[in-house]
Amino acid sequence: VARRLDPSKCSVRARRDAALRPQIERVFAENFEVYGARKVWRQMVREGVDVARCTIGRLMQGMGLAGVIRGKPVRTTMR
Repeated sequence: VARRLDPSKCSVRARRDAALRPQIERVFAENFEVYGARKVWRQMVREGVDVARCTIGRLMQGMGLAGVIRGKPVRTTMR
């Protein structure tokens, strides 16, 4: 409850995650919601945000954001 009332009591990681979430949503939305974690990460690095790719992936997964998968799945076995 104290952390919810006073965000400065949160951990450093939680504060950084809270600051990154709106930026990730913005980059994802600006690119027609097709970018995955790697492309969102590359765009944020281009904009000067120093963040790890795994952090972007973790936050996107937590927010329910996923990139578009193109093409058909590979089918190796025919029953």
